[in-house]
Amino acid sequence: MYPFIICDDLPPFLKTLFNNLASAGIDVSAMEMDHVAFTPATAARYEELKAKLGECADLIDEKTIRGRDIAKYMLRAPFEINGRKIELIELPAPKQGVVTAEGWDHAEFVIGESFETFMARHPHISFNTPNIEFSPENINPVISVTFPDKAKPVTVKFHHHTLERIVEIEKSLQRGYPLDSFLPELMPTFE
Repeated sequence: MYPFIICDDLPPFLKTLFNNLASAGIDVSAMEMDHVAFTPATAARYEELKAKLGECADLIDEKTIRGRDIAKYMLRAPFEINGRKIELIELPAPKQGVVTAEGWDHAEFVIGESFETFMARHPHISFNTPNIEFSPENINPVISVTFPDKAKPVTVKFHHHTLERIVEIEKSLQRGYPLDSFLPELMPTFE
């Protein structure tokens, strides 16, 4: 039912990811794991994997972001592993001119607190924060941490909204709905 990248490659990636989070003292047990991302090594492989994912998932969005295509797929049946349901897979094409190691790249979690509060609870972690500010071009700010690994670094990203919801909002904006109508949702306030 699922392509081998999900059945064979995803469980070891998630084991490494959760082990790294536990070692770093970041408890994600109460957080929604929004999606996982797999990066193919070549443009041809990107097209091949799109076709494979199309056999078990629905393409909900594909667009060019910073010079490369990124496809988002909703699995028709969630992939369950260790009590977690994975429903959305992001497939970014490799960046042109950059040699890319193929494999699972990152997972994203939805946090229910401000980035500042979350980072303050983990002062020993050096979070990557270049996309932390909300703007009309960045409606889903994110912070991340990357853990070194023998095969490929493992990145974990944290944000306030699911990728599925962001895709819905972006489609509404493309249809002419004003960004202002989504600001209360996109810019949550935390106690």
